[in-house]
Amino acid sequence: MDDSTISAIAKWPNVPFCYGWLFLDRRGVFRIRNEYSQQNNLQGEVIKHSGLCDSIKKHICIDDHQQYFYQNGPQRVYLNLAYCPYVVRILPHQESQWILQNHLDQEITPSRCFLDEKGNVLLECVVSITRCTNYPEMSFTEVQLRTVALLHDHDLDIFSELSKMDVSSCGIKGVFQWNHLEIPIEPMMSGDVMNEFQFKTIPTAS
Repeated sequence: MDDSTISAIAKWPNVPFCYGWLFLDRRGVFRIRNEYSQQNNLQGEVIKHSGLCDSIKKHICIDDHQQYFYQNGPQRVYLNLAYCPYVVRILPHQESQWILQNHLDQEITPSRCFLDEKGNVLLECVVSITRCTNYPEMSFTEVQLRTVALLHDHDLDIFSELSKMDVSSCGIKGVFQWNHLEIPIEPMMSGDVMNEFQFKTIPTAS
């Protein structure tokens, strides 16, 4: 966390937390949800201002209750999630044929691969993120976090090309061939993802 944000928190320590206004959709796009969007369970308007998007990416944190938020100066703006806390793209790269990059512009290396009942591809990975601890006093520490990323739907065809799939009467089995890794594709129910990777899609006041 940068010094200007730390100074702002110290100067205005009692700014109320903000819930429900910021949303991460299934394609890794940040959205603002006004009162109408919140009341009608809508995703909200896409944030198109590049400077604001960059600020959000730079100041994404996680709290003691596995809830994600954007530290906007002295105010904590909690992030609602459409599904996973990260969305990942398969992008071309000069040195290797492909890289995986999440919506915060971090390159990731998958360690496990899952396919849910709706055909979504999920990748387990480790990311660097700032963890905020409130007790005994507020502190920000960069940590390595085991988490999960949803593969962007535009990249499912590339994923299929990089995978070997076997459809049998007992279901689908396969291997995701990523660089020099052969990662088994495991089944996972979408309802189990939050518990397995310990995050909340809808943050609430503790």
